Amino acid sequence: MDPLSYFATQSPITDPGVHGCLFADLPRTVPALSDVVRGLCLAYGERHKYPIQNERLLETNSRHVQTILGKIIALDDRPLIETRPPDRRFMASCSDFVSLLCAMARFQGIPARKRVGFTAAGPGFYRSHEIAEYWDSRTGHWRQVDPYLDEAAVSANAIVFGPHDLPADRFIPAGQAWQACRKDQSDPGMFGNEESRGFGVIRANLILDLAAMNKRELLNWDRFGWMERPFEEFGEAEREILDHLAEILQAGDEAFADLIALYAREEGLQVPRIIRCDTPLTPPHQVELMG
Repeated sequence: MDPLSYFATQSPITDPGVHGCLFADLPRTVPALSDVVRGLCLAYGERHKYPIQNERLLETNSRHVQTILGKIIALDDRPLIETRPPDRRFMASCSDFVSLLCAMARFQGIPARKRVGFTAAGPGFYRSHEIAEYWDSRTGHWRQVDPYLDEAAVSANAIVFGPHDLPADRFIPAGQAWQACRKDQSDPGMFGNEESRGFGVIRANLILDLAAMNKRELLNWDRFGWMERPFEEFGEAEREILDHLAEILQAGDEAFADLIALYAREEGLQVPRIIRCDTPLTPPHQVELMG
């Protein structure tokens, strides 16, 4: 399977569905599309600055791009190219920013994919984060881009990416974090989020990254399969499978077939139709995925 052809087409998550016509007049480059996404979405941590009702936190659980677009135009029905006032932007997590960007790029035939990992967020702490990669046909390489712009993190002296190209040392892929803690004795407590840290979160991001590489682009707080078991219960054989996963996630496109095969082989790594959303913003709940 050719990864460029694979990532140039929509997934059940990124498919704009009935709202695909909204993408017709968008810019033709990924950096410009990133700017469009920022004009449509508001990082949920910024909501306190604007007259936004708390029930709009439910928007962060939308997940599917078709649903996200429906809510965007319900808030403001102007063309997507027009930047919305902050209180009329879709309330989003980094997952939503990336899924929307991938949908726009794929609509134009540009190979794009979500990657899951961590971003530096203060001394000795790396917060769960997601970015996009897109194929730059001019250079023949994948390039990283972060459409998420978190002004709250700036004020807290955290490292924030942007506006377009992502320095290699500012995003730590989940596979790299796993290897650092398994092989190099780095402290797994450095990785996580405000609710939890450690190998359980690193494992979750590792599996979510595999899911994204199989075009199941979930929210960072979605849980299923092996993520639902306490990490302490994992035997060495299971940990070695995750070691292998971390290795091939870092190996580039030459290992793409191995990623597809591993996902197909290990049931605990596969995204089921019904998953659990363990978001800190709303009560945990089950979700049935489209497609």
